[in-house]
Amino acid sequence: MFKRIVGLFLFWKIILIIFALIAPLFLTIPAQSQQYLGNIIFPNAHYLNWIWANFDGVRYLYTVENGYREFNFAFFPFLPFTIYLIHRIFNISPLIAGIAISNLAFFASLFVVYKIILLDYNKKIAWQTLLFLAIFPVSFYYNSVYTESLYLLLATLSFYYARKSNWLPAGILGYLAGLTRFVGIALFPALLIEWAQQNNFNLQKLKKKFFKSKVFFTFLIPLAIVTYSTYLKIRFGDFLLFQKSMANWEQNKFVFPLQVLWRYFRVLVVFPNRSNFIYWVMILELIAIFLYFALSIYVWKKIRISYGAFMLISLIIPACTGTFQSMPRYILHLFPAFLAIALLTEKNKLLFWGTAIIFLILGFIFTSLFTRGYFIG
Repeated sequence: MFKRIVGLFLFWKIILIIFALIAPLFLTIPAQSQQYLGNIIFPNAHYLNWIWANFDGVRYLYTVENGYREFNFAFFPFLPFTIYLIHRIFNISPLIAGIAISNLAFFASLFVVYKIILLDYNKKIAWQTLLFLAIFPVSFYYNSVYTESLYLLLATLSFYYARKSNWLPAGILGYLAGLTRFVGIALFPALLIEWAQQNNFNLQKLKKKFFKSKVFFTFLIPLAIVTYSTYLKIRFGDFLLFQKSMANWEQNKFVFPLQVLWRYFRVLVVFPNRSNFIYWVMILELIAIFLYFALSIYVWKKIRISYGAFMLISLIIPACTGTFQSMPRYILHLFPAFLAIALLTEKNKLLFWGTAIIFLILGFIFTSLFTRGYFIG
């Protein structure tokens, strides 16, 4: 299976490079995006490198180069810390270090996802899950200076050890996932549900086994937020600076998700502006939220409750920030979603290949847009 996964990884890399090389033939970089492109931080970098550090990638690299300041507190520290570490150890640019970390983490994730799927399903389903993971329309983020690959690896490893009832590594890896993204907190209730599920939700068993099973190590996960908040308090004088800095994106307040839906309805239906690129991005965001929630319910009912809880909580948290911005890529670290797609298309070859082809076509469109400076998530 090693060779097959290596082959899939290389196929994914080659496809992304081809998409990125074709994109300039029909797309120009919009003037308003110049300040969000990867070459702002590293102007002498090769085109095929800096295009994978657009938008949030700029923020992470800026943090590596200059430390936390301005609105960068919203970006949790484990990725920039890891980039800085690799940059100093191997004496390579932070840009190359960031891309390398994302690629290595994604490569490792393919093996971990394969192993965790094999706990319940056969090799065919495991392989198809990996295929959909690699060709998903926004999978280019796994190749970018974003947290998607690193968080996918840490979250899936944490779940894998939880499935094995090995709670110490599950807690430690969950802690690191929480230092990578705020939404890592979703692992905490999800792993507790996993523990309860392993004990058939029997309250008497749960009381007796709480300390014996060492599930208390999962309480390391919320400590990630405490760790980062404490650092912000000591260094900058404010525990909640990461949350307050979200004001830059108007995401610093709790908003009930139905209110967010109403906002989207007003913009898309009551006051539509179809000539504006943002209008179509919002359409994509709205489709994503409904699709991902539908997959989450399917996972909860048909696959595993703990997996469904992980997905639902991971989607509800960003949905409460007042916008569905970036929602198209939030599925990338939810490995059960790709298992669900594999199961839903397993018995119908036409549906399987149709889904794969649609993913590749959309992947070409979205990769082209992202690499040319169009924000799509």
